[in-house]
Amino acid sequence: MSIKEKLDITDGLNGRLSTIVPENITSIPGKVTAQVYVARKQKDHESYQAVVAERIISFEIEKSLAWAFSSETKLNYIIEFDELKASLMQRVTVIEQAMANLEDYVAKVEEARDKGLSDIEIAKTNSLSELSRLAEEKLQEIEDKGTQYIKNLTDVRDGIQNKIDQFNDDVESVNYVKEESTENWQKYKFTQDDGTRIRIENANVSELDIGSYEVWNAIDTPLDDNEFYEVDVTKSRDGRKVITAIHSLTNRIFIKTFHTNDVDKAWREIPTLGKNSTVETELGSQEKASKALNDAKDYLDNQLYDTGWQDLPLMSGFEQDTTLGPSVYRIKNDICTVIFNTKVKSSILSSGSPIFTLPSNYLPKYAFSFLARTNGNSGKNPVKCSYDMIKKEFKVWENNDNSLKTGDFVYGQLTFIVG
Repeated sequence: MSIKEKLDITDGLNGRLSTIVPENITSIPGKVTAQVYVARKQKDHESYQAVVAERIISFEIEKSLAWAFSSETKLNYIIEFDELKASLMQRVTVIEQAMANLEDYVAKVEEARDKGLSDIEIAKTNSLSELSRLAEEKLQEIEDKGTQYIKNLTDVRDGIQNKIDQFNDDVESVNYVKEESTENWQKYKFTQDDGTRIRIENANVSELDIGSYEVWNAIDTPLDDNEFYEVDVTKSRDGRKVITAIHSLTNRIFIKTFHTNDVDKAWREIPTLGKNSTVETELGSQEKASKALNDAKDYLDNQLYDTGWQDLPLMSGFEQDTTLGPSVYRIKNDICTVIFNTKVKSSILSSGSPIFTLPSNYLPKYAFSFLARTNGNSGKNPVKCSYDMIKKEFKVWENNDNSLKTGDFVYGQLTFIVG
């Protein structure tokens, strides 16, 4: 095989040339011999070239690994390559057919585009028409409302102007007070700007000027304490001054006056009444005094009383001895007097025999003992008697000196304080 190739000068000074060996040479193993000619073109005859140098080079092309494959393997690869080639050619055919149909697709796309542009144009036209209609409606609505607003504002302005004119007429006709008219009015600050009392600490209450104050830790207070006081001060002619102080904690009211030439009349407390109390009048006081007198009389009438002489209730073991007089009792002003003249009807009990009793409201409060006489025969001494507080009975007792028997007399007189 013989071929001819041009060489490229890569380094003219050092005589270096380069070329690319064709594939059809490198695919066959063996020795390759090349001869290089270097020619120079003449200026006068560019078509004539003079050879100035000639070189011969050679190189070996080694066998590739594929040369070592067997013929059967190479045949298989060739068959597979043919099958691959056939498959690729089939795909190329399909692609060519698709490319042939592409023009139809492009035509359909262009048709769809034209229809879409037409639809868009129609929609745009309709939208612009609708927008124009809506804009006209809104502009008309705005114009109508603006006209109505202007009318309303005009009416309001005219109404305000009428009221201003009416006010000016009223001011002129009824002589309303104007600012310049108040320049010489009396002005004095009794309280703080918000209407509350003027608060002062460590002040001398008696030296406060006209005004309403709240003081604490103050000097010359009614109770000489450091509590809060609500103080009002007024003045009159010739140095006279009145100070009213309310003790906030106790709700007590005090007053002090300064007479002519600052004469201090000292603090005085003003009596006050509770929520449910009433003011005492002269008539009311007289009625209370009369009622108290009547109550005292009724009490004395209830305490100072006299039952008169009443029959004495005797017990079953004794009877009345009429030869000496009746057995009676009398209560006068809580003092009870008992006179008993009795005769023994049965034997005297060792625990004392009941001789008489009294109504429960006339009985003594405590138990006590007393003596009673017998019939006066020789050897008959007075017998011991007692009041049994438990059984509420008056009793006669036997003793070592006497032996009372049926028919004997027991009589005497007894005085005690009721209950």
